Amino acid sequence: MGEVKWTRVPTRDDSRETKYVVLLPNSRLAIRYAVPRAEPDRISLDLLSGDGVTVESWNAEEPDEDAEIVPDGDWSCLYGLYSEVHRFVTGWDKVMDDVEKSLTTPGPIGREPVRGLAQTINHVVGIAHAATQGELA
Repeated sequence: MGEVKWTRVPTRDDSRETKYVVLLPNSRLAIRYAVPRAEPDRISLDLLSGDGVTVESWNAEEPDEDAEIVPDGDWSCLYGLYSEVHRFVTGWDKVMDDVEKSLTTPGPIGREPVRGLAQTINHVVGIAHAATQGELA
């Protein structure tokens, strides 16, 4: 088994939805997390043909915490999958590694923010420095 190449699909600026897709040789999978204003959050996992026709869709709504009915587990399953996809696409693990490393390194934590052109120059210099030190893979 290999790594799954999920990518984020752009949505409208006013959309309250996040969508990720993985393209397979003859089909694709899409997972979508929607946050409607007056309804429970929803997650959908869509199986699509190569030309984008939905052949199956699995949907779940976030259960009401105060409800007496026990949810059927679909939300937990889809939320777990969505969380893993989101972490992969956003680089969550790299950010957490950086935070942990920063917290365990002696000295002050953080740096002053740099603005505008200076930020770009510092970024490029940092990359060049890392490259000369063999720190880039």
